[in-house]
Amino acid sequence: MSEERYNNLRKVIGTLKSRRAGAPPENAKIMLFIMGGAMRGIWSIAQLKALLEYGYSFDVVVGNSVGAPVAAYYLAGERNFEAGLNFFFDEVPKRIKPLRFWKIIDIEGIIDALRQGECALDLKAVKRNPAQFFAEVADSAKKYHLLDVKEYGIDALKAAISIRILGGKPVGVAGAEYVDGGAYHQLPLGDLIKRFKPTDILILPNVREKEMNTPGINQMISALKEMLGGKKSSWETRKAIELNMRKNALCASRLYRPEVNTAVLYPPETTKVSLLETKRSTLLKAYEQTLHETRKVLQLNE
Repeated sequence: MSEERYNNLRKVIGTLKSRRAGAPPENAKIMLFIMGGAMRGIWSIAQLKALLEYGYSFDVVVGNSVGAPVAAYYLAGERNFEAGLNFFFDEVPKRIKPLRFWKIIDIEGIIDALRQGECALDLKAVKRNPAQFFAEVADSAKKYHLLDVKEYGIDALKAAISIRILGGKPVGVAGAEYVDGGAYHQLPLGDLIKRFKPTDILILPNVREKEMNTPGINQMISALKEMLGGKKSSWETRKAIELNMRKNALCASRLYRPEVNTAVLYPPETTKVSLLETKRSTLLKAYEQTLHETRKVLQLNE
């Protein structure tokens, strides 16, 4: 971890600690932003588990793509968070078919699991959490929007994960149609700062630190091409995801803002999870490694 990254993380965690102790800095407003990344959301789940254990809370929470339902389970609290783990380990993988000609991800099946069953999201608990909670989405013109999840519920989460190239369809919410915003606007940091005026921001990214550069992105693209093979039906999917990954690379130079304490909590460099990973043992290993490393990082700042 670089000295700059460590100092930024220490500042934000210091504000979280003060909040937990009931004595936050004057006018403190802490934001949590959770990026998507399909099954790479397992990293964010592990990081949020550690944040729950330390009792840290936020004023504003924003998630894009899978980061939105992951955030929802976090805001629902410790009891429902366990259902979120089962949701990600059991329900989501069986609804992913990477080499299928169409409907690579069964969005409707995922949403059904969010609504009902053993892994159902406790929306009442989410609404009781005092934090503002938004899902980042895009409209038909690819313009970025934030949907209030406490107001629009599961429909907002459905829109956030409905990426069209993977089988999702536009979702009607409040008279308009929306899709996954992460495919077009990975990290609208400037807009978020302007709208919410936070003093501190913690970002949970969908890439490891070494991947936040062009060589790292090229390696991920090569792996993706190998995973999808040479099928013509996968061409559009592959090109769209490649473009999205390159947007991630461009985010690296825009993460830190002088007017706000901005920290990035990267997953461990040793973890390996593909965007469409379905193997439980791989997901479990990544979760355990990330949880262990996140606990270490938070402990260093206690």
